[in-house]
Amino acid sequence: MTTHTQGPWEADAHEAPAMKFSILFRAHTGREPLKVEIPDDTPPELRLRAAIEATVRNGASLAGADLTAANLSGAYLSGADLRDANLHYATLYCANLSGANLIDANLTRANLRDANLTRADLRVANLSRADLSRADLFRADLTAANLEGANLSGADLRVANLSGANLTHADLFGANLSGADLSDATIGGAEISGLIASATRNIGSYLFAFWRLADGTAKVTAGCHGPWTTDEYREHVAEEYPGTPKAEETHRILDSFDAAAKAR
Repeated sequence: MTTHTQGPWEADAHEAPAMKFSILFRAHTGREPLKVEIPDDTPPELRLRAAIEATVRNGASLAGADLTAANLSGAYLSGADLRDANLHYATLYCANLSGANLIDANLTRANLRDANLTRADLRVANLSRADLSRADLFRADLTAANLEGANLSGADLRVANLSGANLTHADLFGANLSGADLSDATIGGAEISGLIASATRNIGSYLFAFWRLADGTAKVTAGCHGPWTTDEYREHVAEEYPGTPKAEETHRILDSFDAAAKAR
């Protein structure tokens, strides 16, 4: 009897003490389904995770695996080969992906909250709108990664390589960027060389980031706005919500950014 679970994988139940599990791959890889055995009494909701973990333990490659919307919360995938894997909408909350190879992987809108991605290779990976809040990305390689709209609040990005990464509209509130390489990284098409300061406006819980650009100028991004100079942002405030408490708080943030720029 064949039982189908939601997603591009299937489990074949039989009388033996083990269950055969097939992991499918993206069509362009030309790979045959990977057969994995897991304990027969594995709960249905944990079968995929068990099969993926068994694959990694056995040293088999998951390059090109189609794991769309897979629930891999808490999975131990340290050192996994997930190059070019499709993890769109996958749940990897608290997963251990330390040292994993995720080059060119599709992680759009994936849930990676609290995940361990230390020293993971995420070069050219698509992480647009992914939730990486509180993720550990210490020494991770994010060269040329697409992080547009990603939630990186509270993430540990110490000594991470973000060179050439797209950080447009990324939420970096509380992220630790100490020693991170931001060379050639971009926000809204402008190359940045570093983060000068960031602040959250209490009204609306709005994140403001103040960037040093490669051309020597400094500009602000906030939500979908920017990159603008602090004066350009003040003009926006004057046009949209002048004389309001929101305007007052925004001006205080912009003034603090100007002071931070002069101190450098």
